[in-house]
Amino acid sequence: MKAASVLFIPLFLLSACGRDQAPTPASGQPAPAGTPAAEAVPADSNAAAPAAGKQGFDLQTLAVSDVPLGAFPYLQLPSGYQVRKVLEKRFDRLPFWTGDHLQWVQGKVWSADVHTPAKTDDFSLLELQANLDAVIAQAGGHLVTRSVVPPDAIKEIEQAPGQILVNYNAGLSGIFGETISTWVIRRADHDIWVYLGGSGFSGGLTIVESQPVAITASLLPADALKQALAQTGKVDIQVNFATDSAQILPASQPQIAQVSQLLAADPALRLAINGHTDNSGSSAHNLQLSQQRAASVAAALVAAGIAADRLSAEGFGDSRPVADNSTAEGKAKNRRVELVRQ
Repeated sequence: MKAASVLFIPLFLLSACGRDQAPTPASGQPAPAGTPAAEAVPADSNAAAPAAGKQGFDLQTLAVSDVPLGAFPYLQLPSGYQVRKVLEKRFDRLPFWTGDHLQWVQGKVWSADVHTPAKTDDFSLLELQANLDAVIAQAGGHLVTRSVVPPDAIKEIEQAPGQILVNYNAGLSGIFGETISTWVIRRADHDIWVYLGGSGFSGGLTIVESQPVAITASLLPADALKQALAQTGKVDIQVNFATDSAQILPASQPQIAQVSQLLAADPALRLAINGHTDNSGSSAHNLQLSQQRAASVAAALVAAGIAADRLSAEGFGDSRPVADNSTAEGKAKNRRVELVRQ
């Protein structure tokens, strides 16, 4: 893969700080020579509203970017910086501090330690911040926060499964007590989250491209839903949500339509809509997320013409698993929306 394929358009902003070495992409490949310099975008350009405000950080309020991007992990380091201890995963779940809460993001991961090869005391976290501020703003992204992750959030990460702070100790450098930076680039069908932290002689850079867990189960038509409810009194439906969100993805609308058809054909039918999650993250967060997702399904059915008094919505978080949470397959089964005949 050519180095140019990992660049934002226009990535020449990354050379704005003017070191004497050719830029090095996050993949470690050299960039094209003769890249012109440009004036850097101010550090607070295109930043999100302060995350600690009354409303708190809300991803859905940020503008969606359609700026053409290259290939994952997208970012190229400024001149004079290199990466080591690179960890890439096809799918994982990592926390990003927003200034008022942890946003858990699942998807493709690139994480690494960033350093300067010649002199360890030449490393500058400030320079890295300025470069990423500039290029992410040009990509239509947003600076979410530049702040210290509080102890209670660190505790939540430590208690989450997967030994996150151990496995990603290089890419999450600086998360203990130092000022870190979080950016996000919203796209039409996914988001790109960027973490930068560090102290002393190196930094940590982590990039996650969000994506939902692949759903392999097929759509349940209205007649199959009716049969399952008659036999067992409950049935799981195939509803997929945006990452760590109650937003129903467009691909799940046919399933909502089938449930609506089922209810329309049987005016006496009343359903409880129960939301469930796997055990990733804190139980309190999972409970809230499951409640919001169940409510979203109920709202979608009401919008389709079903009377609200025929529906109830409740979330149970990770308290009612149906499979082993120690495997990816088990987690996928535990993340579900269940219909129960009333």
